[in-house]
Amino acid sequence: MANDARDGAVMEFGFYPLPFDKTIGDITFRTLKGLDAKVLGVKESGWVENGWCYAPRQQRQWMGGGVETLPYSARVFGLQKTHELTHASATGDDHLRFLIQCFGFFTGIRQTDTEAGFLDATPIESNKTTDMVWMAGLRKESWRSG
Repeated sequence: MANDARDGAVMEFGFYPLPFDKTIGDITFRTLKGLDAKVLGVKESGWVENGWCYAPRQQRQWMGGGVETLPYSARVFGLQKTHELTHASATGDDHLRFLIQCFGFFTGIRQTDTEAGFLDATPIESNKTTDMVWMAGLRKESWRSG
């Protein structure tokens, strides 16, 4: 299982550009340090257009030490982890990954715990991958722990 902490199983994930710190039952979401710098780094990468981050150009390293930038994208790419999920009674890594995918669905941004979990492009703004619309204040209310 991902990092077994004293308080449960822990898995880092991203990319979510907003702070989100919430405990709901056995599940805790925590924003990792350096969120602002990570978000700025992605936005200034040169690979972002209209709220979407595109795969950077493929690079080839030569044995002699040179690097060549090719005219096509790398296709599979990664973004920095921005958040952490802790679950006090998770049944395994797949359980945590499922919750991370659910978080991505509800926020409208694909989430992953992998090093290079994006193919071709991924949104870096909320509500880009689903047509779910949260009415004023409803998203905040829906995360309320009972």
